[in-house]
Amino acid sequence: MSESCPCCGRTFEGMTDYPLVQITRVEILPIPEALDTSSDEVAEKWLASGRESATGDISLSAINRTPEIAAAIDALGNYFGKLKTYVGHEAQPSELEPPFPADSVFTWAHRVPDSKLFVALREAADRQAVCQLVVYCRGPSLGSAGGRTLQPLGPLVAIHYRGYLLDRARK
Repeated sequence: MSESCPCCGRTFEGMTDYPLVQITRVEILPIPEALDTSSDEVAEKWLASGRESATGDISLSAINRTPEIAAAIDALGNYFGKLKTYVGHEAQPSELEPPFPADSVFTWAHRVPDSKLFVALREAADRQAVCQLVVYCRGPSLGSAGGRTLQPLGPLVAIHYRGYLLDRARK
């Protein structure tokens, strides 16, 4: 995006940089087939399999997170419906955030209730003016090099938008 803040000159990098956006389309994407290959849970599973029998390839102990994602979508169903009601309307980006409280450590992510998964709005890397709801699981702990992490599993929703620089009167 080439727009920037008229006050400080900072370049806008995504939907959350705008004071107001118009939602032009909301796409509910197919459930991503996701393998967790690097969380602490995977490492513990690999170590529990017995070092003598382990081939050295930890990815063989990967955990299929697809069923968990499918179950989490039930908890997200009302939120998906809410997002669809914004099509053709303007909103502040904060209104589009998931309805669950932000995590205490990963303040940019929201824990899906009754799940080990998190969701967060992230700008699509390969498309302009598209923000995605991305699902995450716990990633590896980097210890003193960065602590706990989340690893992305895939997008669930694509929100197409047009950003506005100034607050416009809502109709």
